[in-house]
Amino acid sequence: MLADSQDMHELIQNFSSGHMRRESTNTAKIGLKKYVEEEDIKETMVSRTVRLFTGPDIDTATGNSIVNKARLAAVNFAEWWDSLLEPERSGRAQDTLESRWFRIMSAMVIVVNAIVVTWLTDWSLQHSGRNMPPGFEIVDLAFLLFYALEIALKFYVHRGYFFANENAAWNIFDLILVIFSSFDVAANWPTSGEDEAPPNNLGYMRVFRMFKFAKILRTIRIIAFVRELSMMLESFRQCVIAMFWGLVLLLFLLYVFALVFAQGVASHVATTHATGDLDADIMFAFGSVGTSMLSLYMAVTGGNDWSVYYEATIGMGSFYPLVFLSYTFFFIFALFNILTGVFVERAVAAALPDREELIAQERKKILKQVEDLRALFKALDSDRSGKISKAEFLADMEDDRIVSYMHTLGLDMHDAEHFFDLVSNDKNDKEVDIDTFIEHCMSMKGTATAMDLHKQMVQVNRVLDKLTAWELSNWPELFAVLQEKHREAS
Repeated sequence: MLADSQDMHELIQNFSSGHMRRESTNTAKIGLKKYVEEEDIKETMVSRTVRLFTGPDIDTATGNSIVNKARLAAVNFAEWWDSLLEPERSGRAQDTLESRWFRIMSAMVIVVNAIVVTWLTDWSLQHSGRNMPPGFEIVDLAFLLFYALEIALKFYVHRGYFFANENAAWNIFDLILVIFSSFDVAANWPTSGEDEAPPNNLGYMRVFRMFKFAKILRTIRIIAFVRELSMMLESFRQCVIAMFWGLVLLLFLLYVFALVFAQGVASHVATTHATGDLDADIMFAFGSVGTSMLSLYMAVTGGNDWSVYYEATIGMGSFYPLVFLSYTFFFIFALFNILTGVFVERAVAAALPDREELIAQERKKILKQVEDLRALFKALDSDRSGKISKAEFLADMEDDRIVSYMHTLGLDMHDAEHFFDLVSNDKNDKEVDIDTFIEHCMSMKGTATAMDLHKQMVQVNRVLDKLTAWELSNWPELFAVLQEKHREAS
């Protein structure tokens, strides 16, 4: 329930005038006043990186050493970088960048480019490694010009904030790809006197392999246009650190078990050296620490059947087969499930909406409810006066369907007359403006909150204070009047 009726009045007035702006995480104030603007600035990748290298105790660092000065300078730079806030942009270029048709066109160009790259790769394999058919470099140049135009348009709109706004990572990514693609187009362009691009020889591949790889990376940009793909990419990014430490734990445990089996093989070799009865399978599977780690990894990841290595351990005695079975049980049923749980937890946490998304969702929810109420009350306004009369309201509330619909919006209509009196502030108004009606409906929807109860307590205490003050100031006169009345009565 919205506690601040002034904010709700602002919302309805903006909605009715048709000037509701595009939802923005920087300017969303519906029902929250300036909460978003007054909130602490969110840390960026720059500040997180600086904190990672400088350490959490940088604020308490003392001394005038060069290291401390450098750490403080880095932190100051990160704080300055985080404080950068791009002003609101406007104009035709901004409208073009934010338009739906431009986003769809950019996505389609990326998809077509990916199809062309796939076709060129197959064509190169079928034509002895040649780069592309004669004259096809014009198509490559056309894609490059479109991407360069997109980068130039973004740079024209955002200026220096191209490298510092919320889309800075994607902007820099696009800029690097355009630079790499420029080198690739230049390298593939036919020289004077030639009709086709230079051959895809070994030297060319070694020098320009990274530039050709930029064409493949371009397809990653399509992720930015699909929210679900962006959410998956963010989930993967949140799991990277956990994945790294999971890999460290996996390698450590493999190393420990590999040492156990390698030492067991060493003991077995020392025992059977005199007889020369050494099983070749044992040496193949556990002949060294590195080979043992690889064999143990393959046994639990499907690289090879674990029974192959189990049979090899049988020749080492009765102890090592039990160790191997314990190892496979621990890895398959414990370790992998634990790692999976950690990854799933990080992914779920990354998929949850952040504060700004929750604000945007609440904003859309409020606007949808306002729109529904407006459509309903306009339909109830039979005389098209733009106002709801008490008679119209009470007549319409006799319809069970309308009552049920109001109930779905959180408005209880068990006493319609009392509800209308509350909306009209008990002024005996016969008609109430639709916007005012919607404003009060939004204020009364749902159940009472702790803030509503606290507000009532404050108002009651104010009334009690006023009554007490009045009683103290007027009690002598009242007491004298009561005594006089008593004397007259007696």
